[in-house]
Amino acid sequence: MAALLWAVGGIMVLAFLLSFWVTVWATDGVTPFGVLGLGVTIFGVVLAAAIYVTQKQESTRQEGRYESLFNKIQDSADRAATHAENADSGVRDLAEDLKRAAEQRGRPVPADSDELASSISERLHAAGTQLVLWVDDDPAQIERERAFLRKTGTRTVWVPTTDQALDLLSGNTFGVVVTDMGRPESDRAGYDLLDAMRRRGDETPLLVYSTSREPKHIAEVREHGGQGCTNDPFEIVDLVAGQLLLNK
Repeated sequence: MAALLWAVGGIMVLAFLLSFWVTVWATDGVTPFGVLGLGVTIFGVVLAAAIYVTQKQESTRQEGRYESLFNKIQDSADRAATHAENADSGVRDLAEDLKRAAEQRGRPVPADSDELASSISERLHAAGTQLVLWVDDDPAQIERERAFLRKTGTRTVWVPTTDQALDLLSGNTFGVVVTDMGRPESDRAGYDLLDAMRRRGDETPLLVYSTSREPKHIAEVREHGGQGCTNDPFEIVDLVAGQLLLNK
């Protein structure tokens, strides 16, 4: 645009000088210096107009660049805020699963349940994708705990009996086995499963998730070759995460 104004202005000045010079030369009414001064004045006006238009265009382009940059920054900020909000929502959902499980089992909910759920989730993610074999004759009792593991990328396979668990353990690899203690087959079905596994040389880590976390019961589980015992939903998924990390 500025180049066009320059060209038009120059043509106008030359045309004016030429026509005025001819007129003056014919009438002998104005000196050549007067014509030259007038031409310089007109050229200055055109030049000033060209400079103004150029600056206006540059200002508009600069505003456009700033606006584009601002929009990119705003978009990035919006995406970051959305990501943070979704992350917070995910943590709350995970914690909610364990809170409901704790209420179902009559266990207290930790004051820092959201932070605890987030920490356990990070450990499970770090452990990678591994299979957990969960043995319990009442799947409704472990629904929330398994949901928590599923949402963090840890798959669980559920079976209700010791025999089915042993069948699955033959020829399949699991990162850890979680079992309850008493089942219709035996009041000590958890120990029966653990003992049978160890007798045949299966060293897959086993955790007992039942009605007790007393030190004497934890010690008894370890005497049978198990890795832990608890009745707390937050603790069981934390123990699972710990065992899976050891497998890495």
